Amino acid sequence: MSSLILQSTIFEIAMEIIAVLFFLNINFRKNAIIEQDNEVENNKNSYSILNSVKYMLKKSKLSSLILGMFLMNFLLSALTIGLPVIMNEYFEKNTTALGIIQSSIPLGMIISGIVFVYIKINPNNLKITIISWLFCSILLIFIGLDLLLFRNNIFIFSVFLIIVNLFLGISLTAGKIPILTYSQKTINPHYQGRVFSILDVLIQVSIPLGILIYGFLFEFFNAINIFITTGIFVLILTTLTYRKISSI
Repeated sequence: MSSLILQSTIFEIAMEIIAVLFFLNINFRKNAIIEQDNEVENNKNSYSILNSVKYMLKKSKLSSLILGMFLMNFLLSALTIGLPVIMNEYFEKNTTALGIIQSSIPLGMIISGIVFVYIKINPNNLKITIISWLFCSILLIFIGLDLLLFRNNIFIFSVFLIIVNLFLGISLTAGKIPILTYSQKTINPHYQGRVFSILDVLIQVSIPLGILIYGFLFEFFNAINIFITTGIFVLILTTLTYRKISSI
């Protein structure tokens, strides 16, 4: 089972890299926003990591989004661990269904990346991120309901899971792009490198931490309850983040 989880994780990471490559082709200059920082720093030491953290904390909307991304990555580890568990239990002998289900989330990421290349992105419109997180919460709950209602009908179970995973892939990428665009356009250029480094570290920490916790949960608890509960937590996180950034 551990080898299946490893293969699934590597495959998903590879597909997400492809989606990111599509993202890198987006022309952000066409969608520039007029927002300038009032802070003028003359001392080079002011751009240290510590001051970069302070800078992030001063920008309440940015820090709320970064915290939201950290928690989202942590909670979505339910997919990293949970989907291989489902596939190992229900699709071990059905390699066709196994392959389609395994590729549906990365395929959704690629579709979302392609779409964002050709549409105009408004960096100030973070509703796309909130909506995508909302969809993720609903889809996680749907996975739990799919297990609860259709696990004895392998065809319906498979089709439902493929559709849900496809839209999960679309939502995951759609939620990241507006945040990255907003960050690129609103962070003082002197701070961008360090702020993005901090963001990258937080994301990298959240993934193994989430895998560790959910690895334990799936070992001792019912997958149905885990997916539904995680979906509810994502819904709560989405609501709190929306209220926070809307009040700023």
